[in-house]
Amino acid sequence: PHDKELTDCSLKVLSPHGSPGRYLLALLADRGCTLAFLFQCLKKIEHREAVGFLNTHVMGQIDITMQPQNQRAPEGSPVVLSCRAVGPVELTYQWFKGKDEVRGVNGPELVLNPVSAAQQGAYICRISSGDKYVFSNWAHVRLVSGLNIIQQPRPQALMEGDTLYLECAVQANPPPKFQWYLNKQPMPNCTRSILKIPCITTADRGIYSCKIYNLYHEAWSDQVQVNIGPGSFSDDSWEAPKVGKQDLFNSTDKVALLIGNMNYLHHQQLRAPMADVHELTNLLRQLDFKVVSLLNLNWQEMHSAVTEFLLLLDRGVYGLLYFAGHGYENYGNSFMVPIDAPASYTFKHCLWVQDVLQRMQARQTGLNVFLLDMCRKRNPNDESIPQPGPLRVTANIVFGYATCVDAEAFEVNKDDLSNGIFMSFLKKRLMEPEKVSVILDKVAEGLGLKMFKSLLVFCLNYFSDKTFYKMCYYC
Repeated sequence: PHDKELTDCSLKVLSPHGSPGRYLLALLADRGCTLAFLFQCLKKIEHREAVGFLNTHVMGQIDITMQPQNQRAPEGSPVVLSCRAVGPVELTYQWFKGKDEVRGVNGPELVLNPVSAAQQGAYICRISSGDKYVFSNWAHVRLVSGLNIIQQPRPQALMEGDTLYLECAVQANPPPKFQWYLNKQPMPNCTRSILKIPCITTADRGIYSCKIYNLYHEAWSDQVQVNIGPGSFSDDSWEAPKVGKQDLFNSTDKVALLIGNMNYLHHQQLRAPMADVHELTNLLRQLDFKVVSLLNLNWQEMHSAVTEFLLLLDRGVYGLLYFAGHGYENYGNSFMVPIDAPASYTFKHCLWVQDVLQRMQARQTGLNVFLLDMCRKRNPNDESIPQPGPLRVTANIVFGYATCVDAEAFEVNKDDLSNGIFMSFLKKRLMEPEKVSVILDKVAEGLGLKMFKSLLVFCLNYFSDKTFYKMCYYC
């Protein structure tokens, strides 16, 4: 304290309830002075009575302020046990493992680095000052076998061209190995604790995780979402339609299977599927879809293709199936005809669209889109009504048809490889920034207008003027 403050302390004795000593202690407390500081000050001025009182009644009491805690750690990692106390100025610490002293450690911290199997056990600390001492609580050190993930990868929201940086840090013995996964698929040459991808694109978005393993154990990191945008096309255009107040789906990936059947063995040959599949492949890739395009598949090949396609789907993935070829529809069930179907085929020779939808729903996809560029006439050779499994009624199922119920689909009869009528309208609308359901509504509207104009031209060419106007009059 300054001289003026010391003078104020002395003057306190003149007040009825004044106490110079209490005022001085209050000043020391305001300045954050410790009891040890006061003890040293009293010793320096040789105030033996005050020093003796503090040493006997205050400083002589040892109070533990931090107890050591139980520790679990992999073998080879560092372990620190801490014990702290206040009391007399000169405190000494002695650590014990069971009844045995831990030699060479006389401080408040016991460091076992690296910890070994022989160092497992119960530890206790004795704090003493002169002939006074206290013991801490027991703390148990145990080794955990296997792997301990100490840093998880974190979700990222990046832009195209940025660098993706994910890290998974572990403690393990023997030393671990790493394998990074994107959408549950292993990433080639990504076998370090740090994953770094420079100049990312929308193809790098999705769910990332890391598998850590050694000779004896295996562990997985958290799954983290990595969003990358904007791409050449906004995801908003391919969100699932809203129903009431439902939230929009967010895609974790986009996968499409395109099948075009032309060279039928027992049915009319088709021209447009090759050009249609090629056209749609290019458009979907601009929308960040991963596209598998296949032509002229038999029954076994179509089943295998769909099975492999389903393996690419997962929670939140947008799945799109396009089929161009012969088909039919019975009682609301649609069937895609392979090229080796017999002349009088039934559903047993075809792929059942509703069955594929059910299997897609089982993968918890975010959006299911079916584009069926085929006829929807009834099949007179097939009177059976197959019963699908339970289909969940959700807002994330969209069907696009080339024609209406119980009608045929047509392709333009040209010598060159031109698009079919359905694809001719779809390719004009697909890149518009609209929801897929809105796009398909516009395509259907264009198809209807096209069919009306074609029918009108047919009537003008087929009937005489008089007969045609007579028909119009009666209509």
